[in-house]
Amino acid sequence: MKLYAFPWERFFARLPHWNRLSLEARKTYLEASGDPSDLARAHFQGSLDELLEAGFLSSRPDRQSLRIPPQQTRYRKLMQTLCRQDLLGTPSSSSFGQYLDRHFPARHQATLIDTHPVRGNQAREALFEQVSGEEWIESFLELKEAEDFERRHLNSDERPFLITPKNLREMQRLIRLLISAGEPQEMAQLGGHFETLHLHMLIPAGLRYLLLYPGMDERTLSPRIGLWPRALHRLRAPRPQAPRAVEVSDQHFSAFLMEDMTKTLVAASSSPLRLKTSDGSLYARDSRRLEDTFSRLPDWLESKLSCAPSKRVEEALLYLRQMEYLELYREQDGERLKATEKGAAWLAATAQQRLSQLLDQIRQGPRRRFHKRAFLPWDIELRGVNPPPDLKKAVCRCFLSLQDDRFYDCQEFARYQSVESNPLLHLRRRGETFNLSLGWKHFYRPNAEKLEQVWSNLLLEFLHTRLFPLGCARAGRHQDDRLCFALSQAGRRFLGDRPQPDGEGPGQEGHIMVQPNFEVVFMSPSPLAEAEIGRFAERVGKDQVGVLFKITPQRVQEAVGSGMAGAAIVESLEKACAAPLPSNVRTEIKGWAGQCRRVTARKRLLIECPDPDTAARVLSAGGKKVSLINPTMLVLEDASFRRTLFKRLRKKGVFLDEP
Repeated sequence: MKLYAFPWERFFARLPHWNRLSLEARKTYLEASGDPSDLARAHFQGSLDELLEAGFLSSRPDRQSLRIPPQQTRYRKLMQTLCRQDLLGTPSSSSFGQYLDRHFPARHQATLIDTHPVRGNQAREALFEQVSGEEWIESFLELKEAEDFERRHLNSDERPFLITPKNLREMQRLIRLLISAGEPQEMAQLGGHFETLHLHMLIPAGLRYLLLYPGMDERTLSPRIGLWPRALHRLRAPRPQAPRAVEVSDQHFSAFLMEDMTKTLVAASSSPLRLKTSDGSLYARDSRRLEDTFSRLPDWLESKLSCAPSKRVEEALLYLRQMEYLELYREQDGERLKATEKGAAWLAATAQQRLSQLLDQIRQGPRRRFHKRAFLPWDIELRGVNPPPDLKKAVCRCFLSLQDDRFYDCQEFARYQSVESNPLLHLRRRGETFNLSLGWKHFYRPNAEKLEQVWSNLLLEFLHTRLFPLGCARAGRHQDDRLCFALSQAGRRFLGDRPQPDGEGPGQEGHIMVQPNFEVVFMSPSPLAEAEIGRFAERVGKDQVGVLFKITPQRVQEAVGSGMAGAAIVESLEKACAAPLPSNVRTEIKGWAGQCRRVTARKRLLIECPDPDTAARVLSAGGKKVSLINPTMLVLEDASFRRTLFKRLRKKGVFLDEP
């Protein structure tokens, strides 16, 4: 049954009779099963007289059974259809697809798509995105005449619905009435606003152009009509207000990504990190050891950012590997990660220098797809727009529009910017049609709502995975544990607003005290000092103030092994301390560092011969590349000469047995 082709004048003629029926009579009438021309009287029980009097049932000549009059058959089928598939009560892309399949031939569906010709699932997706959004309704309400609209959206063998200007105005008035009501309306109530003659034309027109959708109120079994719920909600939604500064009850400020990278690289410099052969991930024991060295985020922030310590380990390893601070090498028992010369140079810099280099590398990051070091956390591709908008600059403008050192609600900020400063939405408003790809996910001709969602989520993801972890924004919370942020000076530099003065960064205002017992006491939060001291001290505290570290011989020697000199350790402490460094601490650190030595391990090939004569033949074949250890044992210094040596020995009749 094509709903828009139903004789709606008959429907409205019978509607007053339907409204006079009791709820029980309506229910038994619609639920009656069997042959409509031969129904059992027992099924209707107390509703029989009502249905007979209203003409929905009639007695058969034998008076033993009942039948539905032929002129009522299509009416009953329509009412049953509205009960089975109430789009207004269960709106979704799947229910929309089922509705199309039942009531719209494929060639009629194709006429409704305003974009370029598409087929298959793309056509269904494009049509759903088009008609379920508010833009489809708004564009219709802006029409001055309907002729061109109907010509575009009807097949040549279909007659137009809105044949007079008055019909168009009445159709627009009906839509505005439904918007004003804010919910579907019973069709019986529309008679008080429109002439019945007009309703006969308006309802099928609204159904054919997917402006209106029918349904059934399950409480009263009264047929109703309405707009697609999502479109109605957006048409009535107030325009988002500019975010206002808020007061926060708690706040946190740290460049924890840089800290995590530092501690992971220190661990890899002391002892290469072993990886599982199955999936290339870090062994659980090594991962937990790293997690224990990481500074803890407040619970309210850790849950909002979804950055548990185990995930932070994975993130640090990804950044270090993609920035070539760690490299993979293979041994017989598996793969390992070790620090590179580039990583050692980064590690040897001060905490402020490391943070500055990290910000610079990400800001100028590669354009390769799916690269962790890219500026934007998502790989967004627009197809059909040339040239594409500069999304990086657009993201920066959104954040730089905020006042310095003021906290703003994250969700309110993203919601406002998704409408007011959304380059994707501006393209659509300009009439551009394009496809959108987010990594492996594709959107065909996305509507305004989808573009707002994409931009809002991109801003939040940028805040969660770039600004907070890099110390470019302070995190805070206010009423109902809502997450807030305040852009820092380092954040403005990262976004390209202004140069960052030397020494400026998160937590630089903190002060520490070093006790003679080697405990490091933080008088106020200082994330950069934490990152610096964490290289050569063991963390013993979980908070941001109090006794956080203890300097130990093992940690000092690990720092020296990663490339940090003893004098640099002392200098780092002296810069951060509010009071002179205890003399015993200075002496012991230099002593522990002075005990460190470096040795060189090289691979050599040991060749064992059965007798001195064979050894002489090997020595003759190898020349200066081979040297004698004893009369029957030789060593090959240059591993690259191995194959050449073996070829020469085979010519001399000496063959190799390898274990």
